[in-house]
Amino acid sequence: KQQPRPNILWIITDDHRPDSISAYNQAVYGQANSPLGYIESPNADELAQEGVLFTQAFTNSPVCGPSRAALHSGRYPFRTGRFAFELSHPGPDFSRPLLSEYLQREGYYTAMFGKEDHYFMQWGPGQTFNKLPIFDFRVHFKHDLQNHGIGDIYTRASYGDEPGNSTPIGYSEYVSYPDGSQRSYLLKSKDGEVSQGALAQRARTDQEFDILRSYTRSNPNLIIGGVNPNSATETIDAKVVRELRNHLQFAQQEYKTLAGKSVKGADMNKPLFINLGFHLPHTPILPPKSIRERFESKRYSVPNFDRSEVKTLPPQLQKLYNATKIEGMTDAELQQTIQDYYAFSAHGDELIGEALEAFKSYSERQGRPWVVVYTIGDHGWHLGEQ
Repeated sequence: KQQPRPNILWIITDDHRPDSISAYNQAVYGQANSPLGYIESPNADELAQEGVLFTQAFTNSPVCGPSRAALHSGRYPFRTGRFAFELSHPGPDFSRPLLSEYLQREGYYTAMFGKEDHYFMQWGPGQTFNKLPIFDFRVHFKHDLQNHGIGDIYTRASYGDEPGNSTPIGYSEYVSYPDGSQRSYLLKSKDGEVSQGALAQRARTDQEFDILRSYTRSNPNLIIGGVNPNSATETIDAKVVRELRNHLQFAQQEYKTLAGKSVKGADMNKPLFINLGFHLPHTPILPPKSIRERFESKRYSVPNFDRSEVKTLPPQLQKLYNATKIEGMTDAELQQTIQDYYAFSAHGDELIGEALEAFKSYSERQGRPWVVVYTIGDHGWHLGEQ
């Protein structure tokens, strides 16, 4: 108790393969690269060198919501009730308090930046649900950035042009350009009808940004390759890190977020807990051009697969195979899928380096020790393994 309590930075990535990290490959495979081929991860490697690397940690449920709920609550999915994207109800004693609540009780200032996605709720007055205030401050990549026109290429529910219409008619895709302009078009309609104009807009996006969609899968609109409309310093994940840096730089001061909201920076009088949730390398997989160019010439080993294996699988796994397969894609498309995925992961590593520098500098200003926990995950991603 005589020692100052450490600042804590908890980083979590989304749909991230551990073989995107060279330190992991060295520990597990005895080589710097992935078994599939070339990767870059100097900042994660340095972090592993400074601390402890765990190579046998497994997700409790390989979907983002349930796995993150398990991490935040310390409870298995069968206790939180999170099995997919439904809400968790931690009002009963079987799933409270959450990690940040423990730390708040111990005097920590808690903040979240990026993707949270565990949907913890509690009963409020009149038996309505309220989102749990489990962080003192948060900037969410979707609600606080994309919903204010800050993003790359992303989808949102579309409600049509009628004023006050609260019933979604489908999903629209938004394309954000470096000059701040944006265009959107209906991507998927509930009634199945999409106009020729919208289809033309989608075709323009695909050509302009070398987009590869998952046309062999159950969701053919999913972007599994392409180049980011924005530079490496202006992607949605780069702006998440900028929000974190600003919050620490303007500690105890009033400043404006990227969406123009007036807020107060971190509380220097308390120890700090930050949950930094990257959206990448989740789809849409869109590495910035400067990083993508380093991977375009690399040749990757596509995992061997024989379709006869599908017949040996139980019905549940056959359904999963049909939903996520890349069988049927050309060799060039398979190479792009893998190249762009690892390039996007390398972009994330650069951003993690920025976040680490800002966090360590803040801790030094405070005179506090620090702890970093980097969860490579919340689950993996198939690149031909089927």
